[in-house]
Amino acid sequence: NADVVYNADQDLRIGGLQGDSNAAQTWTNCYNKGNITITKDVNATAGIYSKYMFVGGLSAALRSVAQTYKNCYNSGNITIEEGSSIVKGPYTGGCFGYVNTSPVIDATDGVRNIGTIKVLNGATSKTNNYVGGIVGYNSKPVTYAQCFCDIVAPSVKGVGMITGVSYSAGFAANSKLGGRIATTMNGTEPDYYTVVKAEPEPEYTLEGKQWLLDMG
Repeated sequence: NADVVYNADQDLRIGGLQGDSNAAQTWTNCYNKGNITITKDVNATAGIYSKYMFVGGLSAALRSVAQTYKNCYNSGNITIEEGSSIVKGPYTGGCFGYVNTSPVIDATDGVRNIGTIKVLNGATSKTNNYVGGIVGYNSKPVTYAQCFCDIVAPSVKGVGMITGVSYSAGFAANSKLGGRIATTMNGTEPDYYTVVKAEPEPEYTLEGKQWLLDMG
């Protein structure tokens, strides 16, 4: 449940459960409720910047070895502050930041995100900033995932309730989603549009169910 704040000058792979791993692991009944914040102090003009950035509510990067997930969710909020400067990225996802090897996700109790995602540095990020409710950037499928959240991401290269950018066919098989996305601001307030209202209502957490009830 701990909150994480980052302002160091190095590559970043940070997730609610793990940052980066090349080892096979199994995650069962795991969750993250802590908030992740990348501060505006990460700024190239100040000599402090991130070269590559992967941020995920569960895992930041799934690279070469498949990992297994059963009944895991993120309810922590992810915020990339306005003014932060990143050479490549951020690849930001409610569950996974970057997916290069498909995770093995349980067909009955999969992975879920209900945390709000705010990527506010679109104007200052150098290149390839992608934001997704489930995964930021994927080259392999991620199935049996659910997302019910708000995304605020003005000026980014790619944004979606499922993925920011996908290079994989059949990416969202057996997934459910609902929520709102804002790619522009009305003054200081996000200019939301509703993507879809998920049916049936999610029962996996009180927070997720209440969020849909409030929308209705």
